[in-house]
Amino acid sequence: MSVQLKMARTGLGAVTMAVALAVCAPTTASAALAATAGTGAVQAAVMHGVGGKVTAHGGQFVRERPTSSSRKIGSYRNGAIVRLACKVRGQNIHGNALWYKLWDRSGWLSAKYVHNFGYVGWCANGHRTADAAPSA
Repeated sequence: MSVQLKMARTGLGAVTMAVALAVCAPTTASAALAATAGTGAVQAAVMHGVGGKVTAHGGQFVRERPTSSSRKIGSYRNGAIVRLACKVRGQNIHGNALWYKLWDRSGWLSAKYVHNFGYVGWCANGHRTADAAPSA
């Protein structure tokens, strides 16, 4: 078997594996894409946010800043799927001081009531926003 044919088969197998992982296991898809397609694919995945699911029984308000005393600018029902851009430390909500910035709209959700489907990185300005209220 020629070297070119072996390389073509290996490349096709790796791409097939990456596609299968992307469909079946979203949390490991970025690792598979990185191994097969280089860092560009991982950067593309990060550019579209990380999925999450609202877990608060009564739903959750979207806040203008990462604190419950901030203005309500929307809401999500329990079970709603959301896109998360990054996280910061904000007001501590029942033992969890992390807040997620929404990817596709303005606002913040308390991480206490969101189950993220993958790693959510820190927001660019560090581990605390200027808007965040100190933890109580």
